[in-house]
Amino acid sequence: MRGLPDLEGERIILTAFKKEYAGDYLRWLSDPEILKMAGEESLSLEGVFDRHRRWTDDDKFIEYIIVDKKSGKPIGDISVDLRGGDAKFGIMIAERSFRNRGYATEAFNLIAEYVKGLGVDHLIAEIYDFNAASMKFHEKIGFMRIGHDREKGEWIYRRELR
Repeated sequence: MRGLPDLEGERIILTAFKKEYAGDYLRWLSDPEILKMAGEESLSLEGVFDRHRRWTDDDKFIEYIIVDKKSGKPIGDISVDLRGGDAKFGIMIAERSFRNRGYATEAFNLIAEYVKGLGVDHLIAEIYDFNAASMKFHEKIGFMRIGHDREKGEWIYRRELR
């Protein structure tokens, strides 16, 4: 989505993708664990730029890079896909040293407040059966398990935004 405002929290800033983040993003998508958990494919540097160009041009796709304010380092990304009937939420804390320290929760709170202002009243998350850490995180921030897609091997979660 074009023209996304930066969203600033206590320890992080959610900001639109910038060229200087491409190397970090490429490194993240070269990590076999991240590829498996996110259901992603490895990309070339050109592929990273192409993906973000497409997302930027799509006014139904919101994607932010999560940046640690103290170090200025990008640590992951967060998105809400408004295409289709539901608002699909996704988050990745790619830098291992920032996991399990509240950064994902802070990022979620920022983007949830932003999309609520756009009229979104709930979020959907689709989480692979084997991704126990993601299921635990989503349940911690108030998502409820509402179904299972056996074909995809994913649990479906829903979170109301009030």
